[in-house]
Amino acid sequence: MNIELRIIDKENMYDVIDLEVADEQKDFVASNSFSLLQANYEENVYPFAIYRDDELVGFIMYDLDDEIDMYGMCRLMVDKKFQNQGIGKAAIEKLFDKVIKEHGNVKFYTSAEPYNTVALNLYEKLGFENTGKIVYDEVLMIKQL
Repeated sequence: MNIELRIIDKENMYDVIDLEVADEQKDFVASNSFSLLQANYEENVYPFAIYRDDELVGFIMYDLDDEIDMYGMCRLMVDKKFQNQGIGKAAIEKLFDKVIKEHGNVKFYTSAEPYNTVALNLYEKLGFENTGKIVYDEVLMIKQL
């Protein structure tokens, strides 16, 4: 499986906006249109389209969160047609590589709703540690890159 994180531009922007998660996941992640708007108006926010073998399959975004003074993955979504295929895990690993290249071996955060056990389990498998802290109504998890 060849996973690539690509810049979002006028050629793929509308396709990224059209990606959808499964209905039961809609409360867990902001829409891609909101995320792109946020990236356009806030500093230190970096959105990427996730491609598998040249096919758009998802969206991922990281930022520098001023309140916790740490880079982290603030959005991840894989389109409902492509879930349960290891794409999310592979995309996060690509994001780790990108962050290390750009910012070095930094502490890196992510978060998830306390009842989103699928996401929490995935993040733990990728080496994130549950801090037990709740930030923005989500469980804060940290990994040293």
